[in-house]
Amino acid sequence: MSKDDWKEVSRLSEIGFRRLSSAAKYSDIAGFVLENHERYGGTGYPKSLKGSEISLEVSIIVLADAYDVMTYDRTYKKALSQEEALEKIKREK
Repeated sequence: MSKDDWKEVSRLSEIGFRRLSSAAKYSDIAGFVLENHERYGGTGYPKSLKGSEISLEVSIIVLADAYDVMTYDRTYKKALSQEEALEKIKREK
């Protein structure tokens, strides 16, 4: 992925945040969309939040998504067992 492509991809969280913020019905979840690509160690985007700076709600969503990705076969890799996935999650916290 080129630098310009990455710049566009990394803006998607901000675009989703702005769209949801402008709709009263969804404004209370807009922040979760903005944080969705933040990572516990601070390597995420758009704000490079880490640890407790990331909301509990987003931490739960990211954890569930990571577990799902690891435990189901993909076209590019075989699924991990539940035990392997949980060990990997514990190691990468």
